[in-house]
Order: sequence, then structure tokens, then C-alpha cells
Amino acid sequence: MTQITIALSDQAQAYLEEQLARGIYATADELITALILAEKQRQGKQVLNAMIREGLNSGEPIAVTDGWWETQREQMLQEAIGE
Repeated sequence: MTQITIALSDQAQAYLEEQLARGIYATADELITALILAEKQRQGKQVLNAMIREGLNSGEPIAVTDGWWETQREQMLQEAIGE
């Protein structure tokens, strides 16, 4: 595990201490790790939403049926095995 030193504003330090005092996190490490994971999740959602918007704006809609999904699945399997 890597150790780093960070500078916190008074407001951020107060928040950290409050969370520790409330027992929400046992250590500052746990809180910082939780914040990093939450930010990664938020960014992932932004990327996913952008991809969804891109798909919605990519052209005329198509009917997505069970047959369409099966065809997609088969094509992906073919690509995965290199055929």
C-alpha cells in the first residue's frame, strides 16, 4: 500500500473528523477510499450516460427483439473465438 500526505482545508478536515467521530468510518483511510470509489462510480455513470445519449442520437431506431439479441450474441461469440 502506498502512503501519501495530503493537505486539507479546514472545512474538509472538520468533515473528516465529524465522520470519524460519528463512527461512519474507522479511519481517515477508509473515508478517503470510500470517496475515491464514489467518484469513480460517478464518473463511470457519466461515461455510460454519454454512451447512451450517443446511441440514442446515432440514427433511426431499430426493433430490438429476442432474435436481434441472439444474432448479436452469436456475432460476439464468433469474434471472441476469432472466426
